[in-house]
Amino acid sequence: MPASRDWRGECDRDGRELGVTVESVIDELAAAANLVAGEGAGGTPAVVVRHFEFGEMEGSNEHFRAVEDDYVRKALRGWSHERTK
Repeated sequence: MPASRDWRGECDRDGRELGVTVESVIDELAAAANLVAGEGAGGTPAVVVRHFEFGEMEGSNEHFRAVEDDYVRKALRGWSHERTK
């Protein structure tokens, strides 16, 4: 199964073309499994995902975007957690 699903060039629910969206399928499945499994001593030690269909979308095995294509990393380069006075 590919790590991500590329939605670029497809349309959203309102008919607008998606230009950036690459969905990290492996992250989303892991997050859903974590919600089902729970945390700590009361958690379930394993989760089985059944009937997941990747769909007809183009996929990629790259888990991270290239720096030059990553809008979030570009935006955060100038950000600082320190407060200014």
